[in-house]
Amino acid sequence: SDGVVIGTIGTSGATLQTVTGTGGASSYAVIDGGATIAFVRKHDLHLFTVPITGGTATSVAEVATGINELLGVTCRSTTCILAVDPVQLSGPECAPGVFACVGSGPTELRAVSLVTGAVQLVSASPDVISTPKFSPVSGDFVVQVRGVWGHLQTFTSLPRDPPVNSDLYLYQGLAP
Repeated sequence: SDGVVIGTIGTSGATLQTVTGTGGASSYAVIDGGATIAFVRKHDLHLFTVPITGGTATSVAEVATGINELLGVTCRSTTCILAVDPVQLSGPECAPGVFACVGSGPTELRAVSLVTGAVQLVSASPDVISTPKFSPVSGDFVVQVRGVWGHLQTFTSLPRDPPVNSDLYLYQGLAP
């Protein structure tokens, strides 16, 4: 089953279960002191929440429109940052066997208020942005630009000529 998985590790091994309501999740963040999961789904432009105990997912906001994907979410306090890219993940626009292809459109970071659902532009880039991650101790976050999406790395091991390396960008003070 797909979705966010939680579990425990004991002396006899790990026990895992999918959180009901998170089916199709492609990125997530734990919020509300561990009581709630904020997440996004492949081919869906909404930010959702669901109790960590499971239930029906609730849409917080439609983060983008058009042919885009949300390539990561991170949350701190009552603010989530999402990467919005004109990328199709194994969609019909891509050649057969191709994991993802990049189209034209906005490549942005957007902030979403978990209280009001308001969506605000944080930054735009000509390159694909992915994997935003808040610091565990401040309102700063790091994001990857270019490269292999979803790994927060500055290199690629994929056989490409020329190599498609990435950069990490730090944004400061966006959440309490």
